Amino acid sequence: MKIIHTSDWYLGSRFFGHDRKKEMLHFFDWLLEAIRLRVPDVLVVSGNVFDSAMPEAWAEGACHDFLKQATETVPGLQVVIVAGQRDSAEGFEARRKFMAERNIHVRGLVSKTDSGKPDVDDLIIPLKNRDTGQVECICFALPYLRGSDMMPDRGMAASLRNYYDACLSRIRRSEWANVPCIATGHFYAANAFIDTTEHYERIVPDGNGKVDTNSLSDSFCYIALGMVDKAQCVNNRPAAYYAGSPLPMTFSEKKNNFGVNIVDVSISGGVNVSHLDYTPLRNLLTVPQNGEISPDRMRYELDKLPERQAGESDAKWPYIEMKVMEHSEPELINEVMKKMETKAVRFCRITATHRPANRQEDASQLERLRTITPLEMAQRIYREEKDEYMPAEVEKRFRELDY
Repeated sequence: MKIIHTSDWYLGSRFFGHDRKKEMLHFFDWLLEAIRLRVPDVLVVSGNVFDSAMPEAWAEGACHDFLKQATETVPGLQVVIVAGQRDSAEGFEARRKFMAERNIHVRGLVSKTDSGKPDVDDLIIPLKNRDTGQVECICFALPYLRGSDMMPDRGMAASLRNYYDACLSRIRRSEWANVPCIATGHFYAANAFIDTTEHYERIVPDGNGKVDTNSLSDSFCYIALGMVDKAQCVNNRPAAYYAGSPLPMTFSEKKNNFGVNIVDVSISGGVNVSHLDYTPLRNLLTVPQNGEISPDRMRYELDKLPERQAGESDAKWPYIEMKVMEHSEPELINEVMKKMETKAVRFCRITATHRPANRQEDASQLERLRTITPLEMAQRIYREEKDEYMPAEVEKRFRELDY
């Protein structure tokens, strides 16, 4: 059985205020072609489908269009989607009946039985071989665990183990006792790599809530994980993998490997996992690549950037951030913004590095990064020119701009 594993689409997200619709549609086109060429039996999406519980209309429409095309591209394709930390669990549940008609299995939350206990059976999904129609794998489709899904007085790790063990116990007593099992999971694995300086995930890298995947049963031949943006293997037995986000969500992620996991499961439960690479539509540029530059050097680098051409599509214009030494030129920001208007780039931010003159200052203060977004720049300029704070209506209009 062949499975494609993807996650963390963050549909509806913006990158430093920039709309990402074209980027996400580009990924969907690529994924549809991968599905056409690879002809999988199953597509698994491990949560964070949307960036928020109330996604924009285009985001929902793009998701539905993609799923419709995917199931039409490969007749018999089964899709398993679980809600992630950012998704609306109730919204997912509301789509269940409609989606099931297209062989799309959606799980937003852990249902309860009449006695109030977790309905484990509701999360067990038989997966069939497209050609034979025979059940060749079982998927335990566990969504992100919210407060009401946790075991009383027990944390995330203990609750996850309880659910996974309950699933396996139920399967061992069923007609599928000898069929390989996979599972989904939307949590932060203890040994997962996350950039601690800048990350998009809603977790505290050094905080609580980590889950030791070694404590999970190795009766699962593959655990399809979501929540962490970097594609990576976090355990070999059971095989636990993050597929990662298909797009960089911060500049710290620009060197990540983007794409999806291809998972081949044998009848005996053996697993082979490979990563299918995807190149996002837009690049991320940091000027300079290392360290920071003086204001004069920044002017020079700005002049080198490509000019916008009349009638040119902006679809592939890269995102750009600039790192400059702390400066005392009040007009520098205005100058940068004006020059960016003629350049074929999407400006995101300037980070200014402060180097204290007093060498006796605490070592932790030797370098301080200050992030300046376009909105913050506009607010600063507005206050300087109008001698008042930017009104909420003006700020709202600025946020709606596709600058």
